Order: sequence, then structure tokens, then C-alpha cells
Amino acid sequence: MIKNKKKPAQKKYDSMPDYLLLLLGGGLGFAGFIMSWPQTSNQQLWILYLAVFYVLWGIVHHARTDGLQAKVIAEYVGVAILLTATLTMALQY
Repeated sequence: MIKNKKKPAQKKYDSMPDYLLLLLGGGLGFAGFIMSWPQTSNQQLWILYLAVFYVLWGIVHHARTDGLQAKVIAEYVGVAILLTATLTMALQY
């Protein structure tokens, strides 16, 4: 009879602080964006801040939780580019 060795239970990563940081950083970016109205050049800087923060947050979060993969980074970068382009174009109208 072959006995299966049980792997030691891994401590589950608590990702709540990560999500609180995302909420705080996103809220800061949103507040800066709203408060810099009607100066579109400043709003564009806040959009850029939000995009960079989002990508960096995603990289750090996935590195801590389930392993960082290139496709995950590509997804975060793609979403950031899409939202940055959309918001920047919306500022022109």
C-alpha cells in the first residue's frame, strides 16, 4: 500500500490590504482628476498616474498571490492603455 504524503498546508495570502491600497490609490487619482478640472493637461497627468499605478499594483499583487505571468502583465498593460486612450480622447470633447 502506498501512502500519499500530505503537503503541509500553505498559509492563505490575505489580499485585503492589496485591495485597500488599490482603492486608496484609485481614489487619490480620481480625486486629483476631478479637482484639476478644467485644466486638461493636469487631468492627463492624473490619467497617466492612474494607468501606471494600476499596472504596478497588478504586478505586485499577482507576484504576492498566485505567481506572476507574462499574460497577466500584458492584460494589465492592455487595460491601462485602453482606458488611458479612452479618457484622454474624452477630454478633447
